[in-house]
Amino acid sequence: MLRLLISTPQGARVESFAAARIVVGRSSECELNIPEVPELSRKHLSFSVMNGVLRVEDLGSRHGTFLNEMRVSMAVVPVGSRVRAATVCITVLDVEASAIPVSALPTQEPTLTLSAELIRECAAEEEAAAPPGYNFLRVLGSGGVGVVWLAERSSGGLAAVKILHEELAQRPKARAEFVQELMLLSRVRHQGVVSFFEHGMLGARPWASMEYVAGGSLRERLEQRGKFSAGEVLGVAQQVLQVLHHAYTVHGLVHGDLKPANLLQGQECVKLCDFGLARLVSSRATDQRVSAAYCAPELFNLGVGRSSRTDLYSLGITLFHLLEGRVPFPQLGTLELAKAHATEPLPWTRETLAAAPEALIRLVEHLAAKEASKRPASHEQVLADLALLLP
Repeated sequence: MLRLLISTPQGARVESFAAARIVVGRSSECELNIPEVPELSRKHLSFSVMNGVLRVEDLGSRHGTFLNEMRVSMAVVPVGSRVRAATVCITVLDVEASAIPVSALPTQEPTLTLSAELIRECAAEEEAAAPPGYNFLRVLGSGGVGVVWLAERSSGGLAAVKILHEELAQRPKARAEFVQELMLLSRVRHQGVVSFFEHGMLGARPWASMEYVAGGSLRERLEQRGKFSAGEVLGVAQQVLQVLHHAYTVHGLVHGDLKPANLLQGQECVKLCDFGLARLVSSRATDQRVSAAYCAPELFNLGVGRSSRTDLYSLGITLFHLLEGRVPFPQLGTLELAKAHATEPLPWTRETLAAAPEALIRLVEHLAAKEASKRPASHEQVLADLALLLP
């Protein structure tokens, strides 16, 4: 069962669907027919559920499909996300679990079923109160964990303010994970990491403010302008490796969720953000939450923890994404992705193989080796290899 909050200029409503695939558009043939919005294509997009994972696919629409304000052709949609098509905004409220036990599978994002209160919040989020000392300007993004606002600080300048969803704020584990992210972010001081400012409570909901990076994420840049050049990719690789090396050697920390969406383009360098899945090297805790499109094969096995080599694998997949303009494997669900990461070679196109230096291709392949023991032994080793490639 898929439950959606559909908001149009004419109003908002909640609808439920039992089909495994629904098409959204103006046509009467669509399962979700919205004829009152002329900007919507006749068959604009589709939602499909497989193995408990919801995907959205643009069906060649004229105005495009946006997931949390990032244009996508096909993507996995976490519960709580917003899909926009023209002036239609669709918030995913609930996805019924599949027949496969979710406890046996890592999830691509934290999932939840939204309460009636949060449904009202999603429909009228512009009315949200800001923490003392801040003035909300607009929403930068919204996902399964919380909402990120662009805000003015009374002390001067801008900030990104992250607020935990009210439904999650009622859960001790979710609050603890939010606080842990702030603790880890606050201890890493590096020009390549977004700066942490302060945190507090809005009623029962924790919030945190941090540096606002106006350049947006590398994922947004990919959506806007396509693939990166080999020189740009080399620069990103060097900057990210320097951050990973600092976090690992100085703070004993692995990031755990490296991907273009978590790399922001600052004025002087790329900045790493979102430490929600970061872990101390000394921690024995394992976590089934992953971004499956960038996930090291071993992390799909229960009981396996994150390490510097799982970060290096995610970096390899990230560099592939930047070079090719797409993730290496179609996002068809967790089981299919797990198999692809474990067995399938990276699907390079002839165009990329011809344009990128062979040494850069070999470096990406080394980072994304299927077996952890065959990846680089350290960040220093990769930085040394990069130094031979950089002009």
